[in-house]
Amino acid sequence: MRVLALLGVVALLGCGRAALTESSDGGTGGGNVGGGAGGGNFGGGAGGGNFGGGAGGGNFGGGAGGGNFGGGAGGGNFGGGAGGGNLGGGAGGGNFGGGAGGGNFGGGAGGGNFGGGAGGGGASTCAGLTVEACRARPDCAADFCFICSCTPRYEGCRGVNELPHACPDVECLQPECCDSQGDCTAAAMCAVPGTPPGCGGACNPLPGGCLSDSDCIAFPTVSICEPIACSCYAQRECVPGCGPSSPCEQGTTCNATTGRCQVQSCVTSSDCPGPFTCSAGACLRKPCVVDSQCGDGFCVMFQCYEGLGVCRFPMP
Repeated sequence: MRVLALLGVVALLGCGRAALTESSDGGTGGGNVGGGAGGGNFGGGAGGGNFGGGAGGGNFGGGAGGGNFGGGAGGGNFGGGAGGGNLGGGAGGGNFGGGAGGGNFGGGAGGGNFGGGAGGGGASTCAGLTVEACRARPDCAADFCFICSCTPRYEGCRGVNELPHACPDVECLQPECCDSQGDCTAAAMCAVPGTPPGCGGACNPLPGGCLSDSDCIAFPTVSICEPIACSCYAQRECVPGCGPSSPCEQGTTCNATTGRCQVQSCVTSSDCPGPFTCSAGACLRKPCVVDSQCGDGFCVMFQCYEGLGVCRFPMP
């Protein structure tokens, strides 16, 4: 069974303001808690700012020109390189480290946790990807919410080690969704999307009015002869055919003459909707084993659909 996505927001640092009037460590031009080359804790080099810079700096250390929680080659925790920004950069930086020109939480060659490559860190490279592009990346995960139904809503793409996106709180009963029979409990069956509800209880005693489509030609609009749902005696009735007010299901098209839906014809798979493939000139549902074989759809009972199936118990 699929697990709905949950949001997590990580508070990386909680900083209280402190009034500092003296440097606690040496160095030319050192600022608050500043310091010179080879400085120790809260140390840093020439020109260091708050929690500033300097080659070889220790905790909260950094290099020349370091800014807040600044820079410097070889910096340690919260360390970084020249030009480091907030929680910034520098070659060989450690935790929250990074390389030259590192930006917020990151950047630069050899960066450590929350680090990155040359040119700074920033948002996850998975953010903003489409469902299909996200699924194609082994380092990314696509998050969905199923709100009061088994029809998905794409919430976004994230790194596999990042916290999932949130699903909103809703006041409704969420159905039991499935992509295989193993997702359903007890005697419930996994019904693929579009499966009509079954019949239960008393049958429908209404009499029929037709045996074939030709019995419905007297109607002002194109009508077809269809079975009456849950009929006691397999009766049929005339109902409006397909059209603007009664569209066909995905993968089929409306024959305006007969009023019936028919399989959509194709030359290549690009002529078919997303969960379908072109086979012998007709659009048929793609066979599948995993969701990634369905583009932005879902693999349900070994065929591709736009959403998940629903677990249903047999009607009494």
